[in-house]
Amino acid sequence: MSALSFENVVIRLGGREILSAANFVIEDGEFIGMLGANGAGKTTLMRATLGLIPVAAGKINVLGQPVTKGNSSVGYMPQTRGLGPGLRLTGYDVVASAAVGARFGFGRLDKAARREIDWALDAVGARELAKRSIGELSGGQRQRVLLSQALLGQPRLLLLDEPLISLDPAHQKGVVVIARRLRDELKIAILFSAHELNPLVNAIDRVLY
Repeated sequence: MSALSFENVVIRLGGREILSAANFVIEDGEFIGMLGANGAGKTTLMRATLGLIPVAAGKINVLGQPVTKGNSSVGYMPQTRGLGPGLRLTGYDVVASAAVGARFGFGRLDKAARREIDWALDAVGARELAKRSIGELSGGQRQRVLLSQALLGQPRLLLLDEPLISLDPAHQKGVVVIARRLRDELKIAILFSAHELNPLVNAIDRVLY
């Protein structure tokens, strides 16, 4: 069963055609790099996969089923997060905000939710980082915490939207290594968007342009 398939998908926003007859299949367990410049439609494609943007034509299937909004089988790490250096929340708080379905407003975390958060943080090696203020973390450390947030619910398909932006080469490599390890250990499919191929070349299975 494929993790994600686009069949002749057309997406229009504001009268402009963003995607034109897009066709591809990502198999379960594949690590795919999606390359393109700003405005090429990478984020739009991911948002359509999440059911947040309607398609004008064609069909999107996620894990063999038509795309739906709020599919817990899909994890998403967005490109823009608005987590400035003055933010006093800990990394744990940021991850917990997703676990309870709130943005910086917290409900009660039961034992199951705490176990899920701890599992996600451990999966990316961020348990200790999560004790610190998110605003104090380096770019690479922050990305690890945010990547753990995308793992809540233990998705089968992980969408990573430009996670290497503004990172130096060492931290870029670190994020890619973690993503590859997640693919190998959790047997999940990953769609990883980027501007350049070089940071991904030794990790991905193939490229979408």
